[in-house]
Amino acid sequence: VFTQPVFSFVEKSAAKRWPLHSFINKEISAYIPGCGQYCTNRFRLLFRTIYVIITTVVAMIVPFFNDVLALLGAIAFWPLTVYFPTEMYMARNKVPAFSRRWLSFQVLSAGCLVVSVAAAAGSIQGIITDLKIYKPFHSSGYE
Repeated sequence: VFTQPVFSFVEKSAAKRWPLHSFINKEISAYIPGCGQYCTNRFRLLFRTIYVIITTVVAMIVPFFNDVLALLGAIAFWPLTVYFPTEMYMARNKVPAFSRRWLSFQVLSAGCLVVSVAAAAGSIQGIITDLKIYKPFHSSGYE
């Protein structure tokens, strides 16, 4: 989900830079049983595959990659999933301040903020613990 903007940016930039190149712009249609027609192009397929391979290799090289992703998720969860949507809802529907609905949203937002802060603290603790035992370019099974 988070990399869809990256995919979109790269694919649009490549199409704009090389508008006549069939590798980038020619759509290929394939029939998938049970799903119907699926359209893609070779550049999209190749770029996304290479992106996933590189991400997987980075995850394998950095042993605390999971803790870093958890930290990013904890930082992004509260504002993107709770705070901004509830504030937009209250502004759009003109929810009166200090009404029961307004207080409910504030309690929900504060509770989710506490959960996000706790998740971030746990992720930071995990990163610190992993960095204490991390030895670059050493495999744990082979000395």
